[in-house]
Amino acid sequence: MSTLAKFKQWLVAIKLNSTLYFTVWGYDSTVDESTNDTKILINHHKSVALFSETKYAVNAVIQHKIALFDSYNLLKWATAIREEKLFFEVNTLLDFDNIIRIIDNTKLSDIKGISPADAKEVIEFINFCSDFADQSNDEKLMSLCQNPNVRLFWNYIYDTFFWKKEEKASLKPTSEKYDNSDFQKVLKQMYTSIITNIAIMDVP
Repeated sequence: MSTLAKFKQWLVAIKLNSTLYFTVWGYDSTVDESTNDTKILINHHKSVALFSETKYAVNAVIQHKIALFDSYNLLKWATAIREEKLFFEVNTLLDFDNIIRIIDNTKLSDIKGISPADAKEVIEFINFCSDFADQSNDEKLMSLCQNPNVRLFWNYIYDTFFWKKEEKASLKPTSEKYDNSDFQKVLKQMYTSIITNIAIMDVP
């Protein structure tokens, strides 16, 4: 196991317009676990802070160039990465370009037939948007994330692919309630909202 795992902070790659950028996504141990305790690097204008290299994201944390969540653990994590030269340890790829492909080309109306790979991408995108909306107090984006069809999709996919057997909610098929056209419309609105709240920042 990586020596960094104990900090519960992760370097994340985001593909946007065919270019890879990097940020940090992790747990905030200073808040109650019953609340939304996963957060993202944001700048002082409450935009998602993306960097062209992993080392720039780490430097931004160490140099306090951005708003820090869970600053004690985040600083220890960033210092460990720099000292041990573990800049290559990217935990997750969020392919924003592919999200558009999935929305446009995948038959999300067949909620029970979506591939595990596509389901994972959409779920991670929803989670990212939800965490950012909560952290930045973006009420409009949070409302989109809480859309009934988004929640139906999220619950069904988690129940199908992610929850352990004992955690499953034994959800009944949602096909009669689920409105795919509304889901796709809202997902595109979420995409537009998150894209307009991104700041590219490099800290050598």
